[in-house]
Amino acid sequence: MSTKSCFLVFLITLGSIGVCVSQVKKSTADDLIDQLVGVTQRILAGGNLDRSDTLVASGARVVSGSLNTNLREVVAGRNTSFSLAEDTSRQGIDIRLKSNDNDDAAFLLLTTATRQKRDLRYHTVVFMRDYAGQWRIESWHTSH
Repeated sequence: MSTKSCFLVFLITLGSIGVCVSQVKKSTADDLIDQLVGVTQRILAGGNLDRSDTLVASGARVVSGSLNTNLREVVAGRNTSFSLAEDTSRQGIDIRLKSNDNDDAAFLLLTTATRQKRDLRYHTVVFMRDYAGQWRIESWHTSH
């Protein structure tokens, strides 16, 4: 199966996103990027998402090292032993988004770093469309 891919280099200050894209028209792919990066950014900024039940699939898991726990609990702030939130001194330095031809699955690869580009962290987020066509996070793996 071939995949469409988008490559962006961007800077994230965990309160806002700046995306650098050259010669790309606003399209459905851009809307997808905005939507999926926006959800990811809000989670990394530490905001508890009121709509975690609509943004995160019911069986979604987060994996970090030997930890494997319910992603909805983490995103909603109900899991106090683990958080995906990153320090505001960190910034996104690379993002890659791939989706399949049917646009019902997307894979987001995100790298964040301190301002000195030390202490890199990697996030892999898998999104799937549900039966109603809404994007939901199915899994999240991090080197956090």
